Parts: sequence; C-alpha cells; structure tokens
Amino acid sequence: MTFIPWDAKFEDVLRASLTALEPVSPLEPEVELAEYGLDRAGAAAIARRLEETYCVALPDGVVTVRTTPGVLWSAVQDAVEAVWRLDPLPLAFGNPTTGVRELTPVVPGL
Repeated sequence: MTFIPWDAKFEDVLRASLTALEPVSPLEPEVELAEYGLDRAGAAAIARRLEETYCVALPDGVVTVRTTPGVLWSAVQDAVEAVWRLDPLPLAFGNPTTGVRELTPVVPGL
C-alpha cells in the first residue's frame, strides 16, 4: 500500500486533469504526471486550480508534465508555509468557484 502524503483537495485538483488515471487507480507520488495523461494545457489548469484552492502563488514552472505528485505537493506545502510566515493567523481559503480570495481569520471554537 502506498502512503499518500497529501490531502483530498490536492488529489481532486490533479485527478480533474489526469485523463489517463482511472478513478479507482492510486495516484503514485513518484510517477510523472505525463504518465497519467497530463499535457501542457492540463498543467496550466492544475497550477491555476492549486493556487485558487490553497490561496498561494506557486513558482513558475513547478507544474509540468514531468512533475510528480510528490514534488508538486512539496511545492504547495512550501507555498502555504510561506503565506503562514507572513501572517501566522490561520486563514480560511478562497472560493475556488469564483476565484475570490476571501481570507477570513478562523478562530477555533467560535
């Protein structure tokens, strides 16, 4: 059994653009995204959706057909960590449907 190091949102974003990945097949951390059917247009879509989903800016060129899910997840984690360093207060993520980044403080228990 493969350890999956990412959350469900990340996998949902990737699966939406990976045309050769069967719904029941695992997304392996070390397999290049091209092997799952990713093309350049899909790579751009993944980058945009990850930025919207996690309210971060990914480095240019991090999402390519040669990128693996494991490397991409590390880049997302690094980008999220950079945001938290700037503002350590936990934030609610933006609305991926509208693209609006509604950065609202989340206060546990309220």
